[in-house]
Amino acid sequence: MEFKRGHPYRGILVTFDGRDGCGKSTQHKKFIEYLEKNSYHVISAWEPGGTEVGEKIRTLLLDNSIKKMSSTTEFLLFEASRAQLVDEFIRPALQQGRIVALDRFYDSTTAYQGAAGKLPLDLVLYGNRVASEGISPDRTYILDVDSETAHTRLGTTADRMESKSLDYHERVRLAFKGIAELEPERIKLLDASKSPEELHHEIISDFEFLIKNLGYKKLKTPYSL
Repeated sequence: MEFKRGHPYRGILVTFDGRDGCGKSTQHKKFIEYLEKNSYHVISAWEPGGTEVGEKIRTLLLDNSIKKMSSTTEFLLFEASRAQLVDEFIRPALQQGRIVALDRFYDSTTAYQGAAGKLPLDLVLYGNRVASEGISPDRTYILDVDSETAHTRLGTTADRMESKSLDYHERVRLAFKGIAELEPERIKLLDASKSPEELHHEIISDFEFLIKNLGYKKLKTPYSL
């Protein structure tokens, strides 16, 4: 198996993705707890948001009172939030040699605004490259789960994106599976119907194998951004 870096920096970028209700945020949190417990220098963030600018954009994107927002508007807002996060946190942390763990990254834009929102793929991929400064994850964990399970997990407090139609979310699911098939070196597609503990063990086993083969060394001294 060939192990490729997604960027030229010393650090490691790990992303968690999948349809709403797949459990990715739970796994992201458990992953961070594992890293901190094992003395890795890690920075965690989420999309959209993670910065002062990004959090204001997040409020707009997830506000249920906003009834009309085009896929193009969504796309540009997500990319704007991402660009700020990359510039303010992700690139500096990777340059320092930290592990960066993200709850969503550009694969979400490809699946949601691209496939489900029916925007041109070349436009979406170009926007992703610009906003991410060409940085790709070293590993992406995409959690896959059926609609019934996802809907049950979301409950009754869904935000504007989560409240979209079942057909929309099915297109998102199929898009994530397609993305995983196209990039098997980077992406691990995981069965999210398993227990959180099983999934966590699977992720940690893969992560430790990954960093060993990439030759990543723990930082001895923490840095501040």
